[in-house]
Amino acid sequence: MNIGNSYNTPSFQSHCAEIKLGQQVCHLVNTEFPHYSLFKFKPMIDKNIAKTSSPVAITKRIMQYNQNRPFFYNPISYIPELFSFINKFKSFDCNESALLGELILKLNGFKNSYTALMRDGGANFNHVICLFNRDGSELKADDNGAVNIENNKTIIVDPWANICDFANNALKEYHGFWDECLKPSSVYLGKATGEYNIARLKSMELPQINLNNIKEAYPNLIVKNIS
Repeated sequence: MNIGNSYNTPSFQSHCAEIKLGQQVCHLVNTEFPHYSLFKFKPMIDKNIAKTSSPVAITKRIMQYNQNRPFFYNPISYIPELFSFINKFKSFDCNESALLGELILKLNGFKNSYTALMRDGGANFNHVICLFNRDGSELKADDNGAVNIENNKTIIVDPWANICDFANNALKEYHGFWDECLKPSSVYLGKATGEYNIARLKSMELPQINLNNIKEAYPNLIVKNIS
């Protein structure tokens, strides 16, 4: 079964080049790597809408993969494995979407692009997003691991939720998103409060030769004429 991977239409409140780039990154993740999201469509599966579909048939395999994501240990070996997994199963979730977003940004010159874990203080949920500073500067975390974001500078790129905007604006987009999209799932408990924190900032270190190889294999990931 082919399920589209979009939840809503992104709201881009700014027309600056970096926001347009983030918009294009979301588009590329979801068109160059056609897939469905197991967690996004778990409510459909639980309601017997897709009981005979491939999402159910490979659920265990995907869960095992998600529990042992090698990116956190060796991104150089992880990227080829990720591409292989996507090509085989046509499925991934927010972690993989964010990592692909980070990779595309790096391919397009934003070496200070990152993935990070976003949590809501009142709900039992976690979500992985991609983010970068508009001016290309480094993002930093405080002594508690929380990411320091700056309004009108830090941009969140979230291909999984189809959200891209300056951080303070983007965070507002999540308030109703979680209850509507994930409430039927027992994985996430409680209503989102909107009290978000971003932590576990990571940036994959890929040598230029690896980036060049990816550019050659996936030329459509190079964004042109963004201004």
